[in-house]
Amino acid sequence: CDVGQPTMWQPSNYIAAEMFSDDLVALARQNNLLVALGVSSTQFFYDAANATGSPLANTEQAVLQFGTTSAASVVQHENFVSWIAKGETGGYFIVRLDGVTSNKKVSLEPIERILSGESSAIETARAYPIRYQGHFWFCLRLTSRTFLYDYEDDVWHEWENTDGSNFPAIDAIEFVQHPLFLDVARGKVYKMDDTLYQDAGVSFAVTATTSKIDLDTDRRKFMSKFSLAGDIQSSSSPITVQYSDDDYITWSTARTLDMQQGHNFLKRLGSFRRRAFKLTHNSNTPMRLDYMEIETDEGDY
Repeated sequence: CDVGQPTMWQPSNYIAAEMFSDDLVALARQNNLLVALGVSSTQFFYDAANATGSPLANTEQAVLQFGTTSAASVVQHENFVSWIAKGETGGYFIVRLDGVTSNKKVSLEPIERILSGESSAIETARAYPIRYQGHFWFCLRLTSRTFLYDYEDDVWHEWENTDGSNFPAIDAIEFVQHPLFLDVARGKVYKMDDTLYQDAGVSFAVTATTSKIDLDTDRRKFMSKFSLAGDIQSSSSPITVQYSDDDYITWSTARTLDMQQGHNFLKRLGSFRRRAFKLTHNSNTPMRLDYMEIETDEGDY
């Protein structure tokens, strides 16, 4: 547009992102810079206040040799710009841009394999940011799975419905200090509230599965006690405990501990060589656990 005239557009007032022969896919803003993302490169422009033509000028030293094919994955929030990145060498990864020269690949190998498995559907991936209760997430919705990257903890999570289907939200905004989510199919709006543990009157089922424990020996161990410590709840808050000794194939009969009690433990848990535990909570109370503790005796073989 003309300088100082945002409604007066002139065909001669333009600037091209031409450091690489690339097609423009998306635009974002990083502080006082304009970020122009192509398919396999990214350029930065600043306001040079040119009297004629475009007021922008290229920041030559800041070019990146990766871009994106997923325009809706580009998320601009606070001091970061994040997106599904792609370079000329192939493959996809998640990048976090902090400032101009500081960019970091935040995706892990399993995440990048899933991104590659999206094939051409990667172009329809959507992302949005959430900040709530001390966490700051980059939320990425793919064809059938939704992943969240926690900027504060540098950890990835996956969200899904209790029936195993994809988490339905495609976007989110903050309203009165609570994130609101938009449903992808039904147009419903969901509110994230850390004081409520139900959806439409039905309690969320939370499952935590541990890695396999062998206590640094292949000898058979005999478990005499399992203890679980956490916040004492004001009402009944049962947690079922199961264990697997055959590499997560089968699970023991569920036994219940109630976090309304101050001291929770089970006895007589049999023998094992390697054992994994599964804890399941399904009540309208928080699942706030501190630690679990086991008591075992080691056998001779």
